[in-house]
Amino acid sequence: MTRNATFMLAVLLCLVPFVSLGCRSTETAAKWTIEDAAGNEDGPDSHPEFMVSLALDSQGRPQIMYGMYHGRSLREHPGMGSIRWAFRDSGTNPPRWVSEEVARVEDGGWAEFCFDIDDHDTPVYCLARTTYDHGDIILAAREEGKWTSLPIPANTPDFYGAIGNLYDVVWYSYDWNAPFESAEMKHASDTFGQWQVETFDKTNNRGYVRMAVDMRGNVHVVYGGNDDLRYAVCDKKGWRIETIEAPLQGAPFLAIAADKDCNPHVAYTDQRGKVFYARRNANGWQRETLGPGAQPAIDVDKFSGTPYVTFVRDGALILARRADGKWIEETIDTHVAGKSWTCVKLHYDGSAPASIGIAWQSGLDNSIKFASAQFPKRK
Repeated sequence: MTRNATFMLAVLLCLVPFVSLGCRSTETAAKWTIEDAAGNEDGPDSHPEFMVSLALDSQGRPQIMYGMYHGRSLREHPGMGSIRWAFRDSGTNPPRWVSEEVARVEDGGWAEFCFDIDDHDTPVYCLARTTYDHGDIILAAREEGKWTSLPIPANTPDFYGAIGNLYDVVWYSYDWNAPFESAEMKHASDTFGQWQVETFDKTNNRGYVRMAVDMRGNVHVVYGGNDDLRYAVCDKKGWRIETIEAPLQGAPFLAIAADKDCNPHVAYTDQRGKVFYARRNANGWQRETLGPGAQPAIDVDKFSGTPYVTFVRDGALILARRADGKWIEETIDTHVAGKSWTCVKLHYDGSAPASIGIAWQSGLDNSIKFASAQFPKRK
């Protein structure tokens, strides 16, 4: 397995029949196809949570990981919950979505996870489960029809926001009984089959953290710092930490992706309920405002550098892309679950995107939805 699987964490939306996708400057507009990916498979007292993570395999086929609560909310009203994996079974006619449970969350606990597929089409997830007295970080890969779990040596019972791939995991580490200033950013890397853990920053924040791995294997991390938004990268020279925006209070919702030149692209929110896009180039960080919104996700055309950002605005799912120096928005759904994550992924055919996929939670029936559209082929 190679090391360039990229993780971000997660996307959520609702149901809209068909809308046009203005991808690149072509005469032909693509059409969205909306599918029901998952529902209340565990019975009438259970339904999916707002946490959703999407990945596309080498053929562009979608797989989704999502939280499920049983009677009570997995995070807002802690109770016994589970993490499930859904995929489209192409062996049936017509293809149908199938799901299975991959992990449990203890009573009184909560979880955060991310999901991706590596270059060999191996599904991989990273799960952080924690209660007020203990927790664990699990990395698992599905091979030969079963999930194989690898516990990560977190060195602390308390953490938040773990995210990773087969070779790298990052998370917040802290002590519940200590002041916020004791929180640390941890990174674990798999070196010749053994996990090596290091601290690369200290922060007074305990919020979201997101990670991307570029084509060279460099690790890019975005996270909340001491009332600021921070970016860290680990390359052959070691860790380098920069400030994207300051001051930035609270724990912003974050997403990150890397382009073919290994430059990071970040989408995030602030405490005023606005969505921002920031990219780093030779001149430093360039920041733009997309407007009101929440729960952003991002993917970047690895060849053209065009960013695609999804977010929720007034209960609607918005897809925004930057073209010719301006942002173009379209509405994908108008009934998104209140705190639904959104997730957007591009699939490639050679050196150009072939399709785009989005996953989210419906505000109508709490089901998990998947939308896809084909890019017009280049002439």
